[in-house]
Amino acid sequence: MGTPAAHLGGVRITAYGAVRMILGLILLSAAALKRHQLATEPVAETSLFTFRWFMIGVVEFEIFFGLWLLTGLLAGIPRAPPGPSALSVLL
Repeated sequence: MGTPAAHLGGVRITAYGAVRMILGLILLSAAALKRHQLATEPVAETSLFTFRWFMIGVVEFEIFFGLWLLTGLLAGIPRAPPGPSALSVLL
């Protein structure tokens, strides 16, 4: 017994592959929205989590990890960190 898989246009998609792609798209969407906000609105900079340099780092992390999840390179490695990395969407 393996992971349930669906066939879409000749491509086998597992449950892990679907979740990986959805999380990658969510991270890239969050990064795009935060990038737009950083470019168009002033930043409050009242705590560590609202400093512009910190937010730029969060955006870079989300772009990197989102692309990593979408490409599927070294697919076994990102199985552990999706939970903690998804928390960056909340910042």
